[in-house]
Amino acid sequence: MLSAGATCFGKKGFFETTFDDVVRESGLSRGSLYWYFDSKDSLYNAVLEHCVARLQATFDAGVAGLDSQDPLVPGFLNAVAADTAQQQDVYRVLYLAPRSESAAATLERMTLSFVGYVGLVVDAAGQRGEIDIRRHSRDALADILHALAEGLIIRQLCDPGFDVDRYVATAADLLQCGGSRPSTTDNRQENRSDDL
Repeated sequence: MLSAGATCFGKKGFFETTFDDVVRESGLSRGSLYWYFDSKDSLYNAVLEHCVARLQATFDAGVAGLDSQDPLVPGFLNAVAADTAQQQDVYRVLYLAPRSESAAATLERMTLSFVGYVGLVVDAAGQRGEIDIRRHSRDALADILHALAEGLIIRQLCDPGFDVDRYVATAADLLQCGGSRPSTTDNRQENRSDDL
């Protein structure tokens, strides 16, 4: 029932989804749906909790993978992309579907959990020397990696042809070099060679 709700809310959003949509998708009777949920709002909140729980399971599995010897930032972003592809309905509910008023607390809890998980990735990557946590605040790096992950999710949901590999490689490169900029001399030389 909750997976059917995620499919419906993910496709049509909160305001456009009806109980009849969920009944059709789930194959259950209308009475069964009303037995568990007295309103669309209560159904949506249960679906949202279901989606957050699925995402939390993904985070938990990711934390277990921090012991791997693979580079962490690309590994993390590739895991986000793979999970988004596998659970599109979940991510559509969490990121794209218009929400009910009562969803804010659940989404805030999910975001804080996601940011906490990303902080663990930053800590582990910093300990390995994959990113320079001495030059920038750990929290700022976690916020940036979190924003990169959420941007990746939204782009992947909205653009099926989105080049995930290029995005991941560029994001990892930016975080690895610590945001350093090429010197103005390098920029001038690049611009001159472009003009030729």
